[in-house]
Amino acid sequence: MAKPELIIDLQATDGNIYMVIAKARQIVPSEQLDSFIIATMDAQLPGAGKTFRDLLAIINTYVDLVDSSGLYPEYADNAPEEKS
Repeated sequence: MAKPELIIDLQATDGNIYMVIAKARQIVPSEQLDSFIIATMDAQLPGAGKTFRDLLAIINTYVDLVDSSGLYPEYADNAPEEKS
């Protein structure tokens, strides 16, 4: 099953980790939602030692995260462009 795609500008206001989590939560398949919520909440606990990039990696396991700003090349849109 293909993951839903989340295209987001991680350099803009939407790049706030809480916004990224909220947007991802809206499109995560319902059968994975509980797991997503637990994983992201656990990663935010004090002492978890997770970075912004760590949280992005967790989110990316549930959705296909695409950074439209190009700031995070690991989440670049690598799909070939269509020719008209």
